[in-house]
Amino acid sequence: MSKTIRAFSIVLYLGIVLASTTLALAQSTGNATLRGTVKDPQGALIRGAVVTVVNEATRDDRKAKTNDAGVFVFSALTPGTYTVRIEAQGFKTSEQKEITLSPSDTKGVEFLMEIGAASETVTVTAAAVTLQTETGAKENVITSAQIENLSIISRSALELLRILPGVVAPDQSALESISFGGGANANSQYFVNGIRGENNTVTVDGSRMMDIGSNNGTIITANPDMVKEVKVQTSNYAAEHGSAAVAWHQ
Repeated sequence: MSKTIRAFSIVLYLGIVLASTTLALAQSTGNATLRGTVKDPQGALIRGAVVTVVNEATRDDRKAKTNDAGVFVFSALTPGTYTVRIEAQGFKTSEQKEITLSPSDTKGVEFLMEIGAASETVTVTAAAVTLQTETGAKENVITSAQIENLSIISRSALELLRILPGVVAPDQSALESISFGGGANANSQYFVNGIRGENNTVTVDGSRMMDIGSNNGTIITANPDMVKEVKVQTSNYAAEHGSAAVAWHQ
């Protein structure tokens, strides 16, 4: 069965964001930012280079130019895989493919241009990034491949939390059931790094999904088939994600 949700992350602030994609990712929470620098072979910064970013799934593209510091920034990008192309007078066209952006990502890339004709293209496949250096956020990502291969008891995506370090989840008997604010869906029963579960917040595309009466349970229950990716930010996340102790972005 094909997934109907393109990016579902989880916000328990400490940080989990849930990003649904049957809806457009129009809110700031859940979207990603890509920024980079463009340099010549000697390391000098190149201003005015034309930068094109292309979503490899939808083929949507956006353009920008590097500023006086040779820097470009694309914000509010839908999570997914991108190709970035750089064109500058006197240099070969440079491309980086398979740049993966997760929900709420801020990722940096660097281009070292080669002297030559613009009709020539140098293509690089992006390497996996293991260290986050663009922000001070402490975060983990559960990928779609991991979600498909994980064995979980319930039909609530919140249960994915229990595989992460520092998380104390409800016991197995509780996870065998699911209800509004109960069983595996009792977000207040997930304790992250010792913080009380009542401080958890669940959002979808930047909209708060918590029951405002009890601050426990969500208006919708996202099952694992709806989830492509989960990002968990445990500290130092951006102010746009709110002030909860733990934010779950799906």
